[in-house]
Parts: sequence; structure tokens; C-alpha cells
Amino acid sequence: MNQHSINTSFLTHLLASSEIILGKDVVTHCKLMTGIDAEKERTSLEQTYECLSLMGEYYGPRPLGLALAKNLSPASFNIVGHLIMSSQTLEEALNLVVTYQDYIMEC
Repeated sequence: MNQHSINTSFLTHLLASSEIILGKDVVTHCKLMTGIDAEKERTSLEQTYECLSLMGEYYGPRPLGLALAKNLSPASFNIVGHLIMSSQTLEEALNLVVTYQDYIMEC
């Protein structure tokens, strides 16, 4: 069974954005509760989802994903982020995300 994971670079961007929104103590607590170690080369998607879910509980009923995205740059998504930025329409950008979503997480 292939366990999907994300690279440390993407995870680091997510955690930094989370610290801006929730504070360092909350993010540290979430990492400890889910066993995330940003020093590792890769982190399982399961651990990442658990950590984000826990952070979502702290954030409340508002959409955490939108808040996190405000603090991410195209570089957070590697080359795919730059492809998205050059899209002519939102539909084109979303199609690129769907097409390359595995690349965003796995590279």
C-alpha cells in the first residue's frame, strides 16, 4: 500500500501560515498531538489532515483553508503555483490544480 505524503517545504509553508493565524502555541500543540516532525523529509497526508483538523477546531466555524491560503505564495506550490498564476481564467487555474494536485503534494 502506497502511503501518500507531502514534502517538508509545503508543510513548512502551511505551518508558517497557521502560526500567523492561530499563534505558535496552537501550532506547536497540533504538531505534538499528531506526531508531525518538520525536520523529516516527508509527512504523511494522514498526519497533515489530522493536524489541520485540530487547528480547524481552534479556529472555529470560519473556513480555515481560506485563511491559510491568504498567507501562501505561488512558491508554496512549486512550479504548479506559477502555472496557476499565469492562468487566464479561474476555470483554467482549477483544472491545473486538479491535473497536478499529486505533484503539488509529492514533489
